[in-house]
Amino acid sequence: MRPLRLLAGGLGIGGGGGGTSFDTFYVDAVNGSDSNSGAYPSQAWKTTDKVSSLSYSPGARVLFKRGQSFPLSDTLRLRPNGGSNRKDTDTPVYVGAYGGTVLDPLPKLSSWKYLDPAGWSLYSSNIWRIDANAAVLRTGSQTSGSDGANIGRLLVDGAIKTYRRQSIAECVADWDFYADDTQYLYVRAPANPSALAAEIRAAPNVWQIGMDPGIKIRDIWFEGTGGHACNVGSNTDVQWCVMHIIGGSNLSGHRYGDGFQQFGGAQNVTCKNCLFWENYDSALTIQGYPMNTSTSGWDNVDLSDNWVARCQSALELWATYGAAANSGTCPPGSGFRTVAARRLHLFDVGRGFSRLGRWDYLAWSALVQNPTETPYFPVPISISEMKNCSDTLLFGPAPIDPLPPSRTGSVNSSDYRFEVSALSLPSGSRIDRKMTYTVEQFIDYNSAAIVKFDQSTMAIEPSGSTGFADAVLTPFANIYASWLATHP
Repeated sequence: MRPLRLLAGGLGIGGGGGGTSFDTFYVDAVNGSDSNSGAYPSQAWKTTDKVSSLSYSPGARVLFKRGQSFPLSDTLRLRPNGGSNRKDTDTPVYVGAYGGTVLDPLPKLSSWKYLDPAGWSLYSSNIWRIDANAAVLRTGSQTSGSDGANIGRLLVDGAIKTYRRQSIAECVADWDFYADDTQYLYVRAPANPSALAAEIRAAPNVWQIGMDPGIKIRDIWFEGTGGHACNVGSNTDVQWCVMHIIGGSNLSGHRYGDGFQQFGGAQNVTCKNCLFWENYDSALTIQGYPMNTSTSGWDNVDLSDNWVARCQSALELWATYGAAANSGTCPPGSGFRTVAARRLHLFDVGRGFSRLGRWDYLAWSALVQNPTETPYFPVPISISEMKNCSDTLLFGPAPIDPLPPSRTGSVNSSDYRFEVSALSLPSGSRIDRKMTYTVEQFIDYNSAAIVKFDQSTMAIEPSGSTGFADAVLTPFANIYASWLATHP
C-alpha cells in the first residue's frame, strides 16, 4: 500500500490523480482503532471522525463493515484532493461496504443520539426535560451545540414520534415534544420517560453526507438525522442505499429534511436504485438558487429507479432567481436542463409518520411538489408501481396555480413530461390540490390540465386504505425484500 503523502491543501491518501493504483481503507466500529493504518481489515479505522479528518485522491475507497452501526456526530466528509477543482474525468472517491454479501445487513451511518435515562427531570405538569447535548450515552452520536439540540424526531422503543411542537404549551398529547434548538428537549409524558421506555433516541440536525464533489456511494444505510441524508455536489453517484427516518429538524421556522438533495445547481449527479423510508420531507429533491445566469441549474441528473415508502412526497423540484421568490427574473436557459426521474416505485407516499406534525401546512403529495420560477426542459417522470399513496397526486402543477412574477400565463406544458406510468390512488383522492378533479375523473382531468398523464393508467384503490395505522400500510419488510431482489 502507498504511504500517506502530504499534498497541497491537506493530507492526501490513495492513488494520484489519473492513476490506476487505488488504495482501499476499512472502517470497523467494533474492532477498529483510529490509530490503525486503515489499509487492511485487521488494521481498520474505528470512527467516522477519522474518515472525515482526511482527504482522498481520485479512486480511493473507504469501506464500512456490514452489520455494524457507525455513529455520526457531524457531516461525513469525503474530501477529494483538489476539491471543487477536480476534473470531471477523475475517478470518484468510492464509499461502500465490505464483509458478507448484498443479502447481509448494510453498514449503518447513524446520527441517533441515545438519551441517558438518568437525565430526565420534571419541568412542569406532565412535561419532562433533558439536556439534549449533555445527557447522551456514548454509544451513539455526540452531535453538540445548536444542531445537537435541534431534534427532528424521536424513536421510542422503536416507535417513531413525529410531533415536534413550536412551544412547550403546544405539547398536549403523550410524546409530543419541543426542542429549544439550544440545549433542552421537552417531552410530554404521564411519567418519567425513562420509566415508560427502555430506549429513547433523538435525531439531531446533521447533514450526513456533505457537498464534496466526486463521490460514489454504494450499499450504505443512512438513519436517524433531523437534517438531510445526502446533500451532494457535482459528479456524485449514489446507488443501492437506504435512507431511513430522515428529517424533521427546524430550519428557519419550518421543518425540513430530505433523503437526497442537490441544492443550487450541479452537473453529473445520479441517485438511482435507492430505498427511501419514512423521510419527513421528500425522498428526492433538486432545488435552489441562484438561477441568475443562462447557465445556472442542472445538467445530467438522473433520479430514476428509486423506491419510496412513507415519505411526505417522492419528488420535489423548484428553482428561483434568488433567495426571495420575487428577487428577479430567471434568464432563458437556466434551470432543469437535463433532469429525469423515471420508473419510480411508490408505496404509502404521503402517509405514515411523514405526514404528521407539519407546522405551516399539510403539503403532502404522492409525486411532485412545488411550482418553479425557471422553466423545466422538461423533466421526464414515470412510475412503475404505486400503492396506497396520498390523497393528492401533485402539489404544484395545475393550470390554475398562481405563478411567481417571473412566469406569465399558465403553467408551461413542457415543465414536466409524464411518460407512461401505472398510477394508483385511493377512491376520492385528488389529482391536484387546487383542482376539483378526483381519480374517478382522471380522463376529464387530462382533458382540462396542461400537465397531463394522457399516456398513463389510473387504478382506483378502496377508500378504506387511506388511514395512518400500520395495519393499512404496506409492510416495510415486503418492500425491502422486493427492493433487495433487484440488487445485482
